[in-house]
Amino acid sequence: RHPEDLRHAAKTLKKARFKSKLHFEQKYHLRMHRKSFAPGDLVLVQNTQVEKELNRKTKAQYLGPFVVERQTKGGSYILKEMNGTLSRRGVASFRLIPYISRNDPTLQTIADTLDNAQYSEENSLGSDSDMSFLSEDE
Repeated sequence: RHPEDLRHAAKTLKKARFKSKLHFEQKYHLRMHRKSFAPGDLVLVQNTQVEKELNRKTKAQYLGPFVVERQTKGGSYILKEMNGTLSRRGVASFRLIPYISRNDPTLQTIADTLDNAQYSEENSLGSDSDMSFLSEDE
């Protein structure tokens, strides 16, 4: 065929591939965020072995907490237990979630936000005069 037709076809194909990539990224943007953990961060590891078992509802879904030792070149993480014992294998980043301790100020901020949202929702339902039909006085 003509070289111009081949160039046009290659250009159209490249444009379609980039459009498809952009559509995929927009559709799955919440799932594609990358988490990076610094050495010393506390994390939980997803227990993927439980997913295949029939009694998985009664098993622990996450193991830990573990301390991040370092990140490898491939992107997996080397973890150590709280007593300092290093794990033999790396753990993929998609299996890790951050561990939030009970004393962490972040947890208190989340609790306060939920309390405020619940309080404002209760107040937006109406005043006591709107609930007069509930009283037993007649």
